[in-house]
Amino acid sequence: MKIKNFLIVSFVLFISLSLTVEVNAQKKRVSTTKKTVGARGTLSVEAGLIFKSGDVKPVARVEFHLLDADLKDILSGANLKPEIRTNLDLITTFAFALSYQDLYQDTFQKSITAIKPHVVSSTTTDFQGKARFPAVKGGNYYLYGFTKAGNSSVLWNLNVSIKGGQNSITLDNNNAAVAF
Repeated sequence: MKIKNFLIVSFVLFISLSLTVEVNAQKKRVSTTKKTVGARGTLSVEAGLIFKSGDVKPVARVEFHLLDADLKDILSGANLKPEIRTNLDLITTFAFALSYQDLYQDTFQKSITAIKPHVVSSTTTDFQGKARFPAVKGGNYYLYGFTKAGNSSVLWNLNVSIKGGQNSITLDNNNAAVAF
């Protein structure tokens, strides 16, 4: 009888310890999940322009920036004078200033000065139109970039959500803020 009771008590202790180990393992998994919520993440970019012919050209050697605010909001605080066309919105006005810096120097300088404090991270595309931002704190950002291709200009101002780990986005004419 003593042996039987000993085996029953041992079995109950074994089950109890096993359950405790499993509960602790689940707690660790939950705490690990919580740690990834505010984790740092990278952003890979692939940028290309789609032409009417169907041809796609990579956006090579172009600098892109992650901003902590919407480019529209940044430019609205820049006190831009309507030296270009008064009927254009701020993003288009800025795109014109980038395209024709020699003609619209005041708008260009004021815009760039207003943007600089909002740059969280920057990267430049390679010859295939690919780039990767270094890891940043997870959250919402605005991806800004500008390129000229022949007589055309394209400006991106996209809201991107960066989560822990690797994130990616493809840029083309279809998701540009301005293309002319």
